[in-house]
Amino acid sequence: MKNQLDIHKTLKIFQTIIKHGSKIDNKHRLNGVFADSDFDGYTIVLTDEKVTLTVFFHNKYQIDSPNKLAEQEFFQKLDAIHSQTFDA
Repeated sequence: MKNQLDIHKTLKIFQTIIKHGSKIDNKHRLNGVFADSDFDGYTIVLTDEKVTLTVFFHNKYQIDSPNKLAEQEFFQKLDAIHSQTFDA
């Protein structure tokens, strides 16, 4: 999965969650995925109840998950958010 991550698409998903998600404490939530960033915005985090995807500066990233099935389900959620349309 590491070589297949589209960083540009991931950043767009992050922005979609920030723009259209519900704010809960310092995070935003949309369709079961939380979006958060560090104080300067150079590191972003997308997470659900099982998987955490951290995107660092210079497009490096780390995926923490208990198994491949959880990763697949997580990326399906991200794809659903990416293909979702919102009223302007």
